[in-house]
Amino acid sequence: MRFNITVSNISPLLSYLPQLLWSEADPSDPLLSTYQFKGYHSTNASNANISFSWAGTGIWVYGGYRQRSGPYTVTLDQNSTGHSGYKVGDVEKADALLFGAPALSPGTHRIELQNMISNDGHGVLDFSYLVFETYDDILRQNATTPNSTVTTGSADLQFHFTAPSGTPEWVIGPSNASITNSSAGQADFTFTGSAVALYGSLRGPSARCSITMDSGSQLHSVISNTRAEPGAQLLYFQTASHTESHPHHHQQSHSPDVANVLVIQKAVTYGSNSSVPISPEPSETPPPAAGSN
Repeated sequence: MRFNITVSNISPLLSYLPQLLWSEADPSDPLLSTYQFKGYHSTNASNANISFSWAGTGIWVYGGYRQRSGPYTVTLDQNSTGHSGYKVGDVEKADALLFGAPALSPGTHRIELQNMISNDGHGVLDFSYLVFETYDDILRQNATTPNSTVTTGSADLQFHFTAPSGTPEWVIGPSNASITNSSAGQADFTFTGSAVALYGSLRGPSARCSITMDSGSQLHSVISNTRAEPGAQLLYFQTASHTESHPHHHQQSHSPDVANVLVIQKAVTYGSNSSVPISPEPSETPPPAAGSN
């Protein structure tokens, strides 16, 4: 079974390069409120890029289609296509479909959008969010922190928060989220299922955390992509090779600093006993490939 997951422009799962050449939305932008997440990342630098990797079968990328928009290239699994920028007379739109690729072969994929500069000087690329499609038999369960255990069918999720003696403890914040600014703060939970999505936020100019799932699995480093006060974002998504019990661990990894904070909001686990409604595939057509009519 297939299902869609949305990743906003401030999710730390996205990689902006060079990061200094990307900026967040100008609060005075008259179209800002029409973007789905009331924000975006943009660049006017040639060859600046954004990339994302996922395991799944499809992806759709959204951003602004505006008078300032220039051409860009999309590279999906090493296959590149060129796309033209804004055409005079077209209606400006926030959250236009910049690229879509359904029916990919199941597996790990990587996409990169690279900004270009047109002959008339237009060269802004703004990115709002993406939707990726992944696959599995699904049992969906939401659990909010702190230290809560929710059991639905065969899925079991439990948060456990720790901090070494002498370091700041986890505290409870808005929306029942668990918060720490300690570099030694740790959060663990175990779930039974085939995939997990972790939601929260990283706050601060150098906020980061490390995440592992299952013994011996690869360390996943997560770094903040925003200077704003973000709401809950997708911090981590991982499918498992089997549906047995999975230990999942994440830890702050910056130097202790009150300005750098890790917030754990909730997790969603996926199993095999029931189904989740499938989000419809986006149906809009992306801007034409460069050189097309």
